[in-house]
Amino acid sequence: MERKIHNNEIVDIAPLDPLSDRYRVCPHPQCGKAHMVNNRGKDYCSNKCANDHYNMLRRLKKQALESEAARLLVQEKPQLFTETQPETTYAPEVQTAPAELEKNYRILSQLHLDNNAGSLYTLSQINDLGLDLRFYSGIKRHHNLPKNLSCNWLYIGPFRIYRLESEKFLLIKKT
Repeated sequence: MERKIHNNEIVDIAPLDPLSDRYRVCPHPQCGKAHMVNNRGKDYCSNKCANDHYNMLRRLKKQALESEAARLLVQEKPQLFTETQPETTYAPEVQTAPAELEKNYRILSQLHLDNNAGSLYTLSQINDLGLDLRFYSGIKRHHNLPKNLSCNWLYIGPFRIYRLESEKFLLIKKT
């Protein structure tokens, strides 16, 4: 057995013996170095390789989750408001607002929406209320999604309308 000084410590270096239960090949894909271990629970040739491989796997897992989330948003949740319309300001006291927009504002004002979390409505409930989603004050892009996705939300005065699923909407009143 050979002795070597590593990080100011004397370390015993055993000759490589592929038949030994202490023989390992570093699992880090960029290393793959064959080595002998003193501790049978250790697989990596160094702490640096172990940390680098762990961080690499963590990054890959995060990227996979983000791409899966983006795929699900595009695939399973059809976008409702993909046309970008010029933003207009609207206050209920403005007399020049279109009648349909004023009607939407009046309908939304009569709803009892949860102030903190908003309220869920189905498409049929929205249609039954007489809400016409073709008329709105403005449209804004979701800021926390990848730039290649076109996902927007509408606002009518202080009300925000988000499409969660093909038949489910979240209505929120911002104060």
